[in-house]
Amino acid sequence: MPLYPSMFIYLPGCPPPADRIRAVLEPLLAGETPHLVGQQIKFG
Repeated sequence: MPLYPSMFIYLPGCPPPADRIRAVLEPLLAGETPHLVGQQIKFG
């Protein structure tokens, strides 16, 4: 059994903007589930 849970997170963009990356990493580091809404889930 792995020591850490596996997860898959899709971030739209190529590469995603820094604020979108931060919006995902901060909740993850706090042990929470990130929720992208509005402009954060749109690409282009």
